Amino acid sequence: MTILQNLNDLRNLYPDSWLLEYIEKCNTGEIIVGKEIFQEFDILLAHFEDDAIRFEMADAHKLIKFIQTHCKHYEAPFAGKPFVLTLRQKAFVEALYSFKIFDEEIGRWVRLYQEALLLVGRKCGKTPFVAALMLAEWFCGELGTKELCSSNDYEQADLMFQAINAMREESPTLEKVTRKNVKGLFFGNPRKVKRKGKFSYQNKGNIRKISAKTGAKEGKNIKVGAVDEAHELKDNSSVMPIRQALSTQDEPLYFEITTEGFTDSGYLDERLKEARQVLKGELLRPRWLIFLYTQDSEAEIWQDEKSWAKSNPDIGTIKKWSFLRQMVEEAKTNSATRAFVLAKDFNIKQAGGAAWL
Repeated sequence: MTILQNLNDLRNLYPDSWLLEYIEKCNTGEIIVGKEIFQEFDILLAHFEDDAIRFEMADAHKLIKFIQTHCKHYEAPFAGKPFVLTLRQKAFVEALYSFKIFDEEIGRWVRLYQEALLLVGRKCGKTPFVAALMLAEWFCGELGTKELCSSNDYEQADLMFQAINAMREESPTLEKVTRKNVKGLFFGNPRKVKRKGKFSYQNKGNIRKISAKTGAKEGKNIKVGAVDEAHELKDNSSVMPIRQALSTQDEPLYFEITTEGFTDSGYLDERLKEARQVLKGELLRPRWLIFLYTQDSEAEIWQDEKSWAKSNPDIGTIKKWSFLRQMVEEAKTNSATRAFVLAKDFNIKQAGGAAWL
């Protein structure tokens, strides 16, 4: 777990970088993260030493500005308030969008990362965050951008879709150039019809939702796909059609966001196994961004509450310290609570036999 010695030089070279600021604060201990986040930092910092990779922040900062300007929260206690991204969320967006490589097949510089895995404790705002990012990509991206929200069941897939739609409705600017029906979200407003342009009916881009139980998943053509709560998936049968649907795009983007869970030998188990091999340098997946907010051990949970920030990066900002303290105290004497808290709050996998709890 090493941080490159030239971090200060990079900060001077890119003073406006949220990513480098985040890495710096984690490195000094001002922000507490686990070893698996530091492993990803090593990978990201190594990109600055690679002549084949450029670091250009314009796209990332455009999306960040869009979210903080046009998106608002839609649930209590933050309903109606501007969506102000935390430093780690800005760093994630910057890491995802700022590293560029030259694609010989396309003939231009494109985004390095095409897939992103975000494992974080429950109630740390992962679904609204990715929903806001998808809405920003839909508006700021190219004409005809199609996006798909997916999960193990239709209700969970609908949570992300409704999050996107709620933020769209909260903004008069966004709402007046789009429409919603039973099939999804579309550009063009029937009350204020525009003949041409990105925000008219001419733009056939859309945002839809799908679940693992939905039929006819094949044959779709999308630019952005997102799977919420991947821990519930038993296999990759609902994931692969989405990933394959991205194959025609110059710069596809596939999100997986989740906490740990109880499904034995499920999709997430294999996915995390590969992710950890990538972080250790044992497996090459150069276009996969991996942010695993995890504890370094179970023992530290009971011994040092400051360590809780490793798997709950927004504790104190979004998630309440008092509530988590209550859950941990109950987990000490209640096996049912213990299994749930370890899996969902601290991303420590629990055997499937605990699922009934």
